[in-house]
Amino acid sequence: MRLQQIRESRGLSRKSLAEILSVSEATYSAYEKGKRKIPLKIVIKLVDYYEISCDYLAGLTDDPNPVSKKSQ
Repeated sequence: MRLQQIRESRGLSRKSLAEILSVSEATYSAYEKGKRKIPLKIVIKLVDYYEISCDYLAGLTDDPNPVSKKSQ
């Protein structure tokens, strides 16, 4: 997972990101260390906050940009 890399590149502490996500610092730390699975609602908050794709967060692509929705 890229959680630590993304967080640090934005100059955020674990504590500040935990507050943004409304979780404890210990819980966020466990997500970052891979000791706890990240609930979908937290993944959604992360990709919305960072404006990145879920695939990038999960390490499935190196492109951080979400796919644009095509207009109908």
